[in-house]
Amino acid sequence: GPLLVGSEYFFQKVKATESGDPMFHGGDAVVSWLITGETRAYNTRGGFFNQVSPARTVFEGGPGAWELVGRFSYIDLDGGSLRGGRFWRVTPMVNWHLSDNLRLEVAYGYGQLDRFDQARHQIGSHVPPATNNHDAHRSFSCNKSLGTPSIVVRDANSGMNPPILWFDISGRLW
Repeated sequence: GPLLVGSEYFFQKVKATESGDPMFHGGDAVVSWLITGETRAYNTRGGFFNQVSPARTVFEGGPGAWELVGRFSYIDLDGGSLRGGRFWRVTPMVNWHLSDNLRLEVAYGYGQLDRFDQARHQIGSHVPPATNNHDAHRSFSCNKSLGTPSIVVRDANSGMNPPILWFDISGRLW
């Protein structure tokens, strides 16, 4: 059907006696609902879900396929003598699948990094705070660290990221 619920969790034991053989863990949970009723076919041979194929693409005069997605992710990088911190993030998204090969994604993320017992909130994608007085009060940058281009706005006075949206237009040639 049009509803997809999934999750995964991992444990990673690292052989590093100098650091106390740390173990790290994390995972995520996702809920996806295709509002327009399409379903995501499952590829049993490959073990993955195929792309969304709109019943009527935008290029055929239809609405395409609309999808609401909610995702929660968590990772704990404290293990042994290493203190990498703990990070969680909530990411709601809206995807508009214009055709089999073209999708527009709008996403907003809010998360918290607790490292060295100093919790810091991260909104949007990872952008370092402004570090000098030459930065404008508001500066814009393009962030490709997550594999998707995003437009990020940051406040040079506080060094914190205000709420942002990132936009991803992705397509395939096959």
